[in-house]
Amino acid sequence: MEKEMLTAREAARYLNLNEKIIYRLVKEGRLPGARITGKWTFSRSQLRGWIESHSLEGIGSFPFRSESKAATALLIAGSDDLLLGRVLAQILHAECPELMTFYATMGSTEGIRAIREAVAEYETYVSELMASDESPVHPLRFVKELSDAVPEDHTLIVDVGVSAIYTSTFYKVRSAGRSILFNYAMGALGYAIPASVGVLCARPGSCVVTLVGDGSFGFTAAELETVRRVGGNNNIVLFNNLGFGWIKAEAGLSHGMEYADFSTNFGEVDYIKVAEGFGLTARRVEGPGDLGPALREAFDLNEPTFTELRVQPENELVPPVPAWKKKAEGLGIRHIR
Repeated sequence: MEKEMLTAREAARYLNLNEKIIYRLVKEGRLPGARITGKWTFSRSQLRGWIESHSLEGIGSFPFRSESKAATALLIAGSDDLLLGRVLAQILHAECPELMTFYATMGSTEGIRAIREAVAEYETYVSELMASDESPVHPLRFVKELSDAVPEDHTLIVDVGVSAIYTSTFYKVRSAGRSILFNYAMGALGYAIPASVGVLCARPGSCVVTLVGDGSFGFTAAELETVRRVGGNNNIVLFNNLGFGWIKAEAGLSHGMEYADFSTNFGEVDYIKVAEGFGLTARRVEGPGDLGPALREAFDLNEPTFTELRVQPENELVPPVPAWKKKAEGLGIRHIR
């Protein structure tokens, strides 16, 4: 049975809103709540009724979950600090005519048009980078080739650094469900290879794609023996930028580029021989034209594979980290918008 009385945090989760917004709406008298022993409590049934009562005539049936409908109602009511992305996504991509009509009547047509134009311009920018023939391989070209090559039943295991920032930003999942595993918030190097063994055991029929940087690889390289012994369709892709690229970028952009090379660079390592020494089928991608065929060949083998490709370090091609982007612009360093 559902719990009837909710705390502010539980109400925020139910409405899919920030807890601070819940408090503000209650204080403004726009959301039903009661203060008991110094704490706000909320009735689930009242919140459910509040959601329904805040849908405008003609848009009560558009394809939102009830929680999202509440967020839309608050947007319509004039709140300016919600996570608007979900609503704007419906306007931009689901072509919700009712909301478009509403925005037109509110005089916001120009705003919606500007958003559409900005989205179209950025999608063109990304598409051009995904078609890049530069060498070392551009990370967005890798995302494009990976998306085209990976079979329908797949699971991506992603380590930190180049592996994570570009897939989390630009890789588009194909269907609902968990198909990408990150250790992104924790930031611990060496996560992906051991995690891939667990994923292969949990999903033995899935094509596992394990993305690691050369810095992360050094922490768990010996697990290639486990990967080979367990077997299965586990495909390790190593991004080689000859060092701890993320640390290079943070040091350089935060303290000056003269510090970027402080204890962050690696000597040349023959990773192909390392992988072959553990018994994996291994190859090095020499250029962007070889990337797609190499990935398809690896995925079709249905055995552990190892693919290496060179990429630029993050202090030379700055990834789309907001704080870094502003600094890179000021320093005139190449970066991804």
